[in-house]
Amino acid sequence: MIIRIKQFFRGVFQRVGNDEYKFIKKYLDSYELDLFNKLTSYEKIHAYTVAKKISDKLINQGYKDNIDRDRLIKAALLHDIGKIECAMNIIEKSIIVILDKFFRNKLKKSKSKKINIYYNHAEVGYNILLNKEYSEEFLNIIKFHHCDNVEAANKEEIQLLKQVDSQT
Repeated sequence: MIIRIKQFFRGVFQRVGNDEYKFIKKYLDSYELDLFNKLTSYEKIHAYTVAKKISDKLINQGYKDNIDRDRLIKAALLHDIGKIECAMNIIEKSIIVILDKFFRNKLKKSKSKKINIYYNHAEVGYNILLNKEYSEEFLNIIKFHHCDNVEAANKEEIQLLKQVDSQT
């Protein structure tokens, strides 16, 4: 719950500034940057923070042969891109997060578009990115970043994103 409180305050008080955009522009092309800029300000700062932590972690621990650093950082920046389909303000998202803690997946039955996107943004993001030619490995990082049982070839990248995302 502490992580969620930190996310809330980061979302309220932080913004993506020039220094952050320098980092982001190293990894995203103009199409991807347009998508990224459709995210709410708190989703942008979250995506940037996740990508930066992954970058730092890979640099500090050295690269592993089976991790494509640039691909993973790009995926981290775009991992929540499905949320552009139905943006929520930070209060709405906080309410859904709290309700999810109490009702564990029972909200999934709701017909609310916002709740549907909350639970299914990874699949939605995967579908958005299908419009451009990406590798299956890249798309799998987006699609499976919340899944527990992944059998993808680049499972280690997916697990690293999932871990950092859940702690950020």
